[in-house]
Amino acid sequence: MFKRLIRTTNNLKLKHKLLISYVLVVMIPVLIVGLAVTSYFRQQALDNAIGQTIINVDKIKSQTATMLRVPTDISNLLMFNADLKEIVNKRYKSVVELTSAYLAYKDFQEYRRLYREIAGIRFYSTNPTLINNLEFIPVDKQTEESYWYQQALKTTSIGWFYIPDKEDNPVHKLSLVRKVPFAEYRTEGVLMIVINQDELNGLLRQEQFETMITDEQGYVVAAKNTELVGKTLDELDFGVDLQNQAKGTIEGDFRGNHLILLLMSWALDRA
Repeated sequence: MFKRLIRTTNNLKLKHKLLISYVLVVMIPVLIVGLAVTSYFRQQALDNAIGQTIINVDKIKSQTATMLRVPTDISNLLMFNADLKEIVNKRYKSVVELTSAYLAYKDFQEYRRLYREIAGIRFYSTNPTLINNLEFIPVDKQTEESYWYQQALKTTSIGWFYIPDKEDNPVHKLSLVRKVPFAEYRTEGVLMIVINQDELNGLLRQEQFETMITDEQGYVVAAKNTELVGKTLDELDFGVDLQNQAKGTIEGDFRGNHLILLLMSWALDRA
């Protein structure tokens, strides 16, 4: 077969031989080198983009930790706040007495006024004489059965949750949740500090690439594209199960576009 190929080649006209030589000697090597160079520079660009994204994400992690340090410190103070302990454990004999106590207690409002990171502070109590004023909230059956409330009762450590809406008490933001025990009364309550959504989204607004922060349940709690906030990773459907993926880069698809996804995780303070 090889001899036949040589014989056939020898019988070709000179211009055909030159054309074949040009393809073999010039075009194919140039094509191979071009593909290799293109692939190299594409990989270099991708590596640079991933490297820059990792730097940006580390910066966001640091900024987020700094922001969430504020509600963490406030919760530490409220854990030992004597006025809070008094107001949530006293048994009120009338609405007038309760209203006076509510009006006298200004700490929640002061913290909200002083720190732009805070959207609101609430305290959930089993004291049956309390009335819901969107700051002090009696625990109802729906709250008692909620995931975040049950998790909070297990420990005095801080938990971070994206709290779904409730008709009588709208909360739909990342919130610090923490059990506050009152040993002398043999009671306990749950403190909730709601994070300012605009401040949280502001950390991601200047990012070059789409960036999201999700909680352990898969809710998007902040995003460069604010339309994604409140959705779950399952709803967004990137074509892979992101919640069970180890950190690193993976490929996925979103709204018809092929994407390189960079996954990074970190544990928030649970002081």
